[in-house]
Amino acid sequence: MSQFDQVLKECEWLTGNLTIANFYLFERIDMIHEMESKRLDPYPNLISFRERSLQIPKVKAHRNSENFIKLWQIPGTTAWNNGDKM
Repeated sequence: MSQFDQVLKECEWLTGNLTIANFYLFERIDMIHEMESKRLDPYPNLISFRERSLQIPKVKAHRNSENFIKLWQIPGTTAWNNGDKM
């Protein structure tokens, strides 16, 4: 995470432009934020990146719509088998 934080210290987006790689990173950073936000405290550039990503108009609209499915579970209840009973 420190390497991503350093890259984002120098530019707004990972490659300098908004690409699919940014959305992939955003999903991971958002998951960490939802599960235990204090884990991001040492990485101010990742926090800024997440906030910037949340302000992208289409991302913001989607997250506020009924189509948005919050995939993150309550900490301690997430299962690698997608919650299926074995």
